Amino acid sequence: MGLSHLLRLQKRILGSIEDDISLYRHRKPKDLIAYEKAYLREFNGDYRVSKKEDLLARIRKSQIIFCGDFHSLRQSQKTAMRLLRDALKSDANYLLCLECIDHKKQDVLDSFFRKEIDLDAMRAQIDFDLSWPFPWENYKDLFLFSQENGIRIIALGSGFSAGRENLNQRDLESAKIIVDSALRFPDLRLFVFYGDLHLAKKHLPSATREILRSNGRTLRTTTIFQNEPRLFWKLARDGLAHTTDVLKLREDTWCIMNSTPWVRLQSYLDWLEGDSFSDSSEEGGPTDNILGRVNSMLLHLETFLQIQNQNDLDVTIYSFEDIQGFHTLSGKDHSLRSKAIHHAIYLSRPAFLPDTKSLYVPSASLNVLAEASAFMLLERHNAGGEFIFDPRGRMAALILLQARIYFFSKIINPKRKCEEIDDILSFLKASSRKRRAPFRFKKNFYHWAQRELEWLFEKKLRLFQAKGPRFTYASGCEAARLVGSILSERLHFAFLNGTLSLEEAKKFLLTPISDEKATRKLIRDYGSIAAKSGYAIRSKLEKL
Repeated sequence: MGLSHLLRLQKRILGSIEDDISLYRHRKPKDLIAYEKAYLREFNGDYRVSKKEDLLARIRKSQIIFCGDFHSLRQSQKTAMRLLRDALKSDANYLLCLECIDHKKQDVLDSFFRKEIDLDAMRAQIDFDLSWPFPWENYKDLFLFSQENGIRIIALGSGFSAGRENLNQRDLESAKIIVDSALRFPDLRLFVFYGDLHLAKKHLPSATREILRSNGRTLRTTTIFQNEPRLFWKLARDGLAHTTDVLKLREDTWCIMNSTPWVRLQSYLDWLEGDSFSDSSEEGGPTDNILGRVNSMLLHLETFLQIQNQNDLDVTIYSFEDIQGFHTLSGKDHSLRSKAIHHAIYLSRPAFLPDTKSLYVPSASLNVLAEASAFMLLERHNAGGEFIFDPRGRMAALILLQARIYFFSKIINPKRKCEEIDDILSFLKASSRKRRAPFRFKKNFYHWAQRELEWLFEKKLRLFQAKGPRFTYASGCEAARLVGSILSERLHFAFLNGTLSLEEAKKFLLTPISDEKATRKLIRDYGSIAAKSGYAIRSKLEKL
């Protein structure tokens, strides 16, 4: 029941977003319909579940790599950067070819590559905000990554105004630049990051092959799509939607599946609505928009749990634009409540204050909004206890609270990842000689997390051998957050494979938080279920 029940809920989420988007849709011209049909035909055949290592091996054998970009989804740009990062570990010879920049601005990109101008100057000189309609924040890290790693950027933009150009002509113009770059830099691989519709075999890849052929050349190419909804539902039919990251469609065609159709579509809806979360001038302001999104997620979570709304909540939202207002709630004392408010602000964590019914939402990211909806659900169904616990005496209560919040966020975003043991080991190895405060703090809470993880799973980890550092409120809270996420990552996996039933999940998620002894027993019982779930991921880097 667990997986099918979850998929029904997720289709409902997708349907509600599609209804909102339908308000913006206009009649498509015939040439666009034909262009889209060629794209959709790419996914008519069967698929084979693969893994990141196989995809990277294929990339290393290719001279031109076409990677699809769903422009409004930040995960899409992050995935491209991760692929490049992993590819660079064995081969540093890459060009990054970007659709989002007019090719007439190539001289600016060359200056940026030579570090003659900084990021802000480059952004201004390529007229990014005027020439490309999608958020700068989505692409900024790609530019920084390329400069830091000595990767030259090639501009592929045709200069046509959005929505008016002939799509095939645009493919042809970009293909000419790709081939010219391949011939000018024969020792470099080209990583072409371009809108996903353009990557159908008959579109940009075909235009590139034709121009190569006219130059008497053939180069091996690979096409990588991202998060195609039709493939997601095929995987869902086969019970693989939430555990598969890489698909092989054909020898030269792959698809990365690290987001969901509703997350993908929600990003598009947010873009259509003008990125309202960062626009305080919009009527109603960002707080109303955040509350609407959080309430929508709350209803979806109640549907998942098959529970009725018990209490109407009159909650005051403090958004990322009202940090000062939330800070004033702390007063001037050093109480536990004051520490919780300061911790939420300084580490950008969602927080709920039950006495004033105040919800702090530090950003509009999907995971933060999902966590905020989890706080509201726990309050509405009297399952959050006091919400603010002192980790010195109530560490188990804090772990349980964080585990519940993470589990609920995984229902909304099943592709969410958490740090695993190997990630901690990698951090400790890389930062062994670093003494700056952020590294010391992270080592501190990792140390306390180790103690709780060893207790929870009854297994020695041996991450640290030395005596523990000084215990602080902040380190205790972050340790609880890490332990809770690791526990719920496994419980979510157990739910998907049927090891954990819906009723058992509800008991874990909604049993009122009581005294520390009873809470530790509840956590240990579910820790045993988690340990037997078959979860085998040892690093979040194993996923894309």
